[in-house]
Amino acid sequence: MAKPETPRSENHLLALDGLRFLAAAVVLLGHCFNVIALPADFEKLVRSGPLTVFINGYGAVHLFFILSGFVLAGSAGRIGQLTDLAQFYTRRILRIHPPYVYALLLAWAMSFLYDTTQNHGAVTSYLIQRAAVHLSFAELAPYFLYPSYAEYQLGPAWTLTIEMHYSFLLPLMLWVTHRSHWSVIVGLSLFVLLGTTELWNPLDYALFFALGVAIHQERTRLADWARRLPWGAGPLAVGLGLFTFAAPWLFDLVFEPGFVYAPSGFIVSALGGSILLCTALYCPPVERLLSRPLLAYGGRISYSFYLLHYPIMILCSRTLTAPLSAFDAVAYVASVFLLTFGAAAVSYPLIERPAIRLGNRLCRMIAKRGSATAQLSRLAT
Repeated sequence: MAKPETPRSENHLLALDGLRFLAAAVVLLGHCFNVIALPADFEKLVRSGPLTVFINGYGAVHLFFILSGFVLAGSAGRIGQLTDLAQFYTRRILRIHPPYVYALLLAWAMSFLYDTTQNHGAVTSYLIQRAAVHLSFAELAPYFLYPSYAEYQLGPAWTLTIEMHYSFLLPLMLWVTHRSHWSVIVGLSLFVLLGTTELWNPLDYALFFALGVAIHQERTRLADWARRLPWGAGPLAVGLGLFTFAAPWLFDLVFEPGFVYAPSGFIVSALGGSILLCTALYCPPVERLLSRPLLAYGGRISYSFYLLHYPIMILCSRTLTAPLSAFDAVAYVASVFLLTFGAAAVSYPLIERPAIRLGNRLCRMIAKRGSATAQLSRLAT
C-alpha cells in the first residue's frame, strides 16, 4: 500500500529542520578546516572557490538567525497579553539555556584531555589557542548564568548570546511591525549595521532576525508568487542563494582580523540566507529533499550537534600528526562528524526534550494562573 503523502504543513517544518541540520554541518566543516594546517595554495583555493559553500560556517550562523526570526515570528505573533509573553520567554529560556549549560560543562570536562603541545605542522594556531583554554571552575561558574562562549571554553556559544538577546527583543520587533510595517525594522537594522564601528557588535545581527520576521509576514504572498514562477526557476534560485551565501568570502567582504564580515558582507550574507530559506519553503524539490528522514532527524538534534562539535573537534585533533595527508584530513573530519552526531543523538533525549517538556509544563501553569486571575478580575467588576 502506498504511503500517504506527508501533509504540507508537516513537510514544511521538516524542510526547515533539514535546512537547520545542513547549516550546522557547514559550521562543523568550517571549524574543522580552521583546525587543519592546509598548504597555503590549497587554503586559498578552498576559501575563494566553490568549496567555500561547504565551509562557510559564519554564513551558516547567519542562516540560523534568519531561521530563528522566521520561526519565532510565528510563536511571538500569538502574544496578546502578559501571560502569553511570559510563556514565550519561558519556552525560549528553557529551549536555549539547559543544553547550553550541559554543553559548557561537557566542554570544560573534556578540556582536561586537550593536547596543548600540538604538532604545529598538522594544526593551526586557531586550534592551539583553543586547546589551551581550561578555566577553573570558579572562573567558569559565572558563565552558567547567561549563554556565552566563556572565553572560548565553548566557542560556538557566542551565537547563543545573540539568540537570547533577540529572543527577548522579538516581541518588541513584532509590536513595531504590527503598528507599521516589517520594512521599518529592516530599515533600522540596516541603519545600525552601516553605522557600525566595532567588531562583534550584537546590534549588527538584527538584520537577520528582521528578515526572518519579514519572510514570515509575507509568507502567503511569497508562496503565491513562487507558484507563478516558470519551470526551472527553483534551481536558479538555489544556485543564486548558494552563490550569494558564499559571496562575502569570494569577494573578500571580510573584516580583518577574524572572520567577521564587513557591513556589505553582512548584507550579502543576509540576502543569500533569505533566498535559501525561501527555496526551502517554496521550492517543492528542495522542500522534499530537506524533508528526508535523516536530514529531518539531524535538524531535531542540530542544536546539540552545533554545541558539542566544538569540544569533540578539539579532542579529536590529538590524532593529527605531520605530515598531514589528504586521507588523514578526511578521516579527521569524518570522525568529528560521526562522533558529534552520536553525542547529539544522546543529548537530545537526555537534555533537550526534558527541558522542552518542563517549559511546556510551566507555560500551562502560567496560562492556568492567568486564566484564574482574569476570572477574578471579571467577578470583581
